[in-house]
Amino acid sequence: MVEEVLFRQAFQAANVGIGMLDINNRWLKVNPAFCEMVGYSEEELLYMTDEAITFPDDLKHEAELKDKLFKKEIKNLHIEKRYIHKDRSILWVSLHISMVFNENDQPQCFIIHAEDITMKRQTEQTIVENEQTYRLIAEQSADIVGRYYPDGTIFYCSPSVREILGYEPCEVINKTPYDYVHPDDQHKLAACHNQVTNTNKEKTCARFRTKDNTFVWLESIIKSIKDPTTDQPKEMIAFSRDVTTRVTAEHELKKSKQRLEQLFKHIKRSLDGVTDSFITVDKNFCFTFINKEAEQVLNHSRTKLIGKNLWSTFPELVGTNFDLKLHQAFAERCAIQSEFYFPTLDDWFHFRIYPTEEGALIYFLNITKRKQIETKLSESEERYRSLVEFSPESIVVHINQKVVYINPAGVALLGATDPSDVIGKRIWDFFPEENHDVLYQSFRQNLNGNHKQRFTGHQVTTLDGETKHIEFTTKRIMYEGKPAVKAILRDVSERKKYEELMSKSEKLSLVGQLAAGVAHEVRNPLTSIKGFVQIFQASKSYNDEFARIILDELDRVESIIYEFLTLAKPNQEMVFKKLDLKLLLEQVVTLLDTQAMFRDHQIFTDFDELPFVECEENQLKQVFVNIIQNALEAMSSKGAVYIKLKRHSEETISIDITDTGRGMSDERIRQLGEPFYSNKEKGTGLGLMVCFKIIEHHNGNIHFSSKVGKGTTVTITLPIKQNKHAYELISQ
Repeated sequence: MVEEVLFRQAFQAANVGIGMLDINNRWLKVNPAFCEMVGYSEEELLYMTDEAITFPDDLKHEAELKDKLFKKEIKNLHIEKRYIHKDRSILWVSLHISMVFNENDQPQCFIIHAEDITMKRQTEQTIVENEQTYRLIAEQSADIVGRYYPDGTIFYCSPSVREILGYEPCEVINKTPYDYVHPDDQHKLAACHNQVTNTNKEKTCARFRTKDNTFVWLESIIKSIKDPTTDQPKEMIAFSRDVTTRVTAEHELKKSKQRLEQLFKHIKRSLDGVTDSFITVDKNFCFTFINKEAEQVLNHSRTKLIGKNLWSTFPELVGTNFDLKLHQAFAERCAIQSEFYFPTLDDWFHFRIYPTEEGALIYFLNITKRKQIETKLSESEERYRSLVEFSPESIVVHINQKVVYINPAGVALLGATDPSDVIGKRIWDFFPEENHDVLYQSFRQNLNGNHKQRFTGHQVTTLDGETKHIEFTTKRIMYEGKPAVKAILRDVSERKKYEELMSKSEKLSLVGQLAAGVAHEVRNPLTSIKGFVQIFQASKSYNDEFARIILDELDRVESIIYEFLTLAKPNQEMVFKKLDLKLLLEQVVTLLDTQAMFRDHQIFTDFDELPFVECEENQLKQVFVNIIQNALEAMSSKGAVYIKLKRHSEETISIDITDTGRGMSDERIRQLGEPFYSNKEKGTGLGLMVCFKIIEHHNGNIHFSSKVGKGTTVTITLPIKQNKHAYELISQ
C-alpha cells in the first residue's frame, strides 16, 4: 500500500511527462508535467487522441513503430517527435514508449514518457548558426582546410593539421584521406567522396589517425568545384573540425538514454525507476526517501541518510538558491523549480520542489553539460560581436524598424559621434521620404529567401545633413532572442561620381560619332525641299503633291534632330516609365540607318507585340545605340544587323542584336565590360561598361554569344515591371 501511494505521488510529481494511451491512441491518464508540457488540462486530454496533438509529419513514422510494438517485434521504442502546444506553438519531445499486455498476452495500453527537448534543439541550432557565421567572418580558421584532386590526392593542407593531427602539412601532400581514416570508417568516406561529385557538397564524420597513432573524430564538409567548360569536378575542398569531445558526449548521451529507457521499463516496480535524482523530506527537512540516482549523486549511502537533517548533513547548501526556494515552497505551498550550484560536487543542478502534507518531493537533475554549452555559446557570441565591432563595413541591426545596434563604422557613415545618437531612431528616417516605398520593396526582396541576396543602391541623409550614396543588403537574424534584421551599408558616393562622369563621357563620344551621319541625313531632305521651293518660285503656282513631299522631308529632318538631341541630353535622375520598346527601338534604328548605309550595311527588325515595359527611355536608348553601333563597326562590308524583340518569360522580355561580323573568342567575351578593354582600335571600353551598369539598374542582364568568323549575338533581358513604386506613370 505504501509503495502504491509513493508510486502515485511520484507519477503526479515527476518532472517528466508520463501518460497512458489505449490501443486506439486515446489518453487514459496523464501527469501534471505532461499537461504543463502541452498546455492542455488532464480533463481536455482525456477527450483527445495522441494524433490530435502530434505534428502531422511525424504521425506515419510513429504509427509504424507502434505497429512493431503490437507485433512484439520490439519491446519498447524511443523517438523524438513534435507536439502541437495548445497555443499552437511547436515543441520537440523525446518519447520512450512501451507496451503493456494483459494476462492473456493481448495488448492493453501504451506507457508514454515524454521529455521536453525544445530548448536543447534551439540551443544546438543557435550554436550551429553562430559557428557558421564565425567561420564566414574569421580571416583565419582553426579547422583543417584541405584541397584534393578528384581521385582524392591531397595537394594542399592548411597549417592547422599540425595542431589537430600532429602532422606537418608537407607530410600529407600527395597522400589521400584513406591513408589516415580508421578502417571501420573507410566506407563512410568512400560514400561521401562518390556522392559529392553529384551533389557538390557533402558532410561526413569519421575517425582519423594522429601522428602518435591515436584517433580523433573529424567532422568534414566537402565541396566539389567543377570546371565550367566541362562541368566535371576539377578539385574538392574539405573543411574538417575536431569533434572528438562532441562525439564522445553524444555517445555518452546515447548511453544515458539507453539507461533512461531501462529505468522507465521498471517505473511500476520501484521509485528507483525515476531518471532524475529523487528525494523526499519531512517538515523538519529530514530525509524520508532517497532513490538510487540521488544516492550516487550525493555520494552517501541512503540507508545512513534516512532520518538525518538535510542542512546538518550538507551545510554547504545553506544560503544557496536551493535553500531559498525550498523554504519558499514550504511557505507558499506551491511547486517551484529553479537551478543551483552544488559547491561540494562542483556541478549545476536543475530542481523541482512539490510540497506535500508530510513535507516535500524534490527532483534534481545534473545540468552541468548544458551550462558548459551555454558558456561556449556566450563566448562564441562575444567573438562574433568583436568581429562586427571592428568590421570596416557599416552594420546596423533594427527591430520593428528601430535601430537597436550600430557598429563604429556605421556611426561614422551616418555622421554620428556615438551609437546612442542613432539607437532608437527609425531606420527609414535616414532615407528620403519619397524613396520609402522603393526602399521597403528592396528590403522585402532581400529578405525573401526565394530571391538572390544582393546590394541595392540608395541615398541617405546623415545626422550632420550630408547626403551620401550607399549600397545595402539585409538579412534576417536573431538578436538578443528576438527576430531582427541586419543591414550592411557601403558608402559608394565617390564611385557614384566616377560612374556619372564616365557615362557623360561615353554619351558625348557617341554623339560625336553620330554627328557626321546626322548631318548627311539632314542634307538630303534639305536638297529636296530647296528644289521644290525653287519650282514654286519659278512657276508662281502651288502644287499639293509638292507641298506634301516638302512636309514629309521636314518631318524626317525633325525626327532625326529630335533623336540626336535626346541622346545628347545630360544624365538625369533615373525615372522609370511605361514605354513601348518597339517604338523606342524603331527610333534608334532611324537614327542609325544613315550610318549603316555609309558602311553598305542593312538593319533588319522583327518585333513581336508586347506589353509596355517599365524603363528609363534615354538610358536604354544609349544602350541600344552603343550596341547596334558596335555591331555595325564589327562588319567589314555588306553586312547585316538583325534585331529581334520577343517575350522571354511571363515576367521578362528580351532583345537579340545579331551581326554577321568577325565574331569574338571566349576569352575576349569574358573581358567585355571591363574599363579600357575594347575590340576597336581607338575604343576605350567605357561604352560597354556603361551599358552593363544601365542594364543592372534596370534589374536586367546582358549576355554575349559569338563564333569567330560568323558573328556575334547580344541578348538583353529586361523585366516588364520594376519595383512597385519605382517608376512614374506617364500622364495622359
